[in-house]
Amino acid sequence: MANGARFYTPKSQRSQDPRGSAAAVVYRGKYADNAFCDRMIMWSIPWQRFTQDNAAYCEINEVGHFNGAVWDEVYNKIPYAGRESTANWKECRTKVTVESDTSPIYKAICTRVSTVVTSV
Repeated sequence: MANGARFYTPKSQRSQDPRGSAAAVVYRGKYADNAFCDRMIMWSIPWQRFTQDNAAYCEINEVGHFNGAVWDEVYNKIPYAGRESTANWKECRTKVTVESDTSPIYKAICTRVSTVVTSV
């Protein structure tokens, strides 16, 4: 996409074969005059939550860093992520959270390091 956004879902599945859901999105954002970064946010909502809870994960890097990403390697980070993740890179900060529920709310906050977020 022209704005730098990318979307990834790990593997296709048949509707009669429930597995939950997992996906990653990369957004490009400006953090200073003529300075941009790519922010990847990822979530996993497993079907059988008694073996693994919902997970949220994020990373920030230079523009184009995720273009050649090996998405299976990124996906394998999710089991260790937990329900909250924070990433900082230069003046960029991203924080993601997901509820522990079957239809959870997922929140992603993308800000500059110097920005204070009081509530969401």
